[in-house]
Amino acid sequence: DAIWAYSFYRMSQRAETVTLVYDSRTEGLKSGEESRYIKQLEYHYDLDLERCFVKSEAKVRQDSTDIPKTEEDVVILKDTTLSASALKSYLDCPAMFYFSKIVRLKEETTVAEDLDAGMIGDVYHYTMQALYMGEGAMDPSYDMSDRDRNAAFPGALKVITREYIDSWMKRKEDIRSRVRSLILSKLNTLEATGRDLVTERVIVQYVLKTLQRDRELLDRLGMDSFRIIGLEKKFTMELDGFKFIGFIDRMDSFLPGELRIVDYKTGKVEDKEVEITDAKAAALAEALFGNDNSKRPKVAFQLFLYDILAGGSEEAEGMTLVNSIYQPSRFFTEGVRNVPVSAEFNAEVEGKLHGLLAEMADTETPWRRTSDLGTCSYCDFKMICGR
Repeated sequence: DAIWAYSFYRMSQRAETVTLVYDSRTEGLKSGEESRYIKQLEYHYDLDLERCFVKSEAKVRQDSTDIPKTEEDVVILKDTTLSASALKSYLDCPAMFYFSKIVRLKEETTVAEDLDAGMIGDVYHYTMQALYMGEGAMDPSYDMSDRDRNAAFPGALKVITREYIDSWMKRKEDIRSRVRSLILSKLNTLEATGRDLVTERVIVQYVLKTLQRDRELLDRLGMDSFRIIGLEKKFTMELDGFKFIGFIDRMDSFLPGELRIVDYKTGKVEDKEVEITDAKAAALAEALFGNDNSKRPKVAFQLFLYDILAGGSEEAEGMTLVNSIYQPSRFFTEGVRNVPVSAEFNAEVEGKLHGLLAEMADTETPWRRTSDLGTCSYCDFKMICGR
């Protein structure tokens, strides 16, 4: 701050006229207020300031018509690898899916000055992955972003013991160093400052609480260790001519014959999204494929896809699947949340999924624009869509 202030006053010291321009728009945590230097010039030095305000409204082309689907679109679609988030995008707005997966437009690249929610989730994911990969991955210099490299990590841990967890719960500063290196990598900077230091502390506490809950789970089950089946494990499959892919955060086994599919969630997860029972199966599946985007249980759909991907794998042969939601923000008041695998729900969703894929491949069904304007508010393509 002192260097910036020095530079500002040195530049303006002998100027006859100084023009200062600022953007008054409010976006996210940016308030759009004028610089404190303007206030200082006005109040400390009693200078006369002439303020001008310029307003320009961008007019967006309004278009509510559907986008025709061509045979070429279907060819591109069949060559595209789909995920749970991609299918959710289609359910929310087929036009949004079209711009992303068929036209293959990318969201605008911006330089982040602070960690956003997605980056916080990535840092927590990478840290937990590194912890259970082994000591070498916890070295701050190790690059966690290369999935192929991580899958072939030499000396990867196969068993996590109670002693191993206890040792890391005492190494808070080593965890902080790993978290700091990941934050710097995300921000492409050499130093973490301000809010990012606060966020760093929060993520470190998330990691420690996760270790604590895993330790408690071992104690409750009377086990000395648990097996790691896979970390960020990649699965692929084909269904009705469509390619699917999924990366499961963690697969482990605490009990013989039981395979846990662990999903880390740093964001908000509502109870209705994960309360999956046979009694609620039909209603939950209907909400998943319904038109009301606000009521869509996206986490339930993700768990379904993970169950399908992992369920047919070699690792799951002869094993009972258990879905576990690791939501670190809730670990301060409650333990691990297990979600039973409902065969009824999976059957309902699979039936509707076949119908959805047939609709996506049907050239008679256009790429519709959503009627939910709330979806448009966060769409990356709203300026070109015209909705």
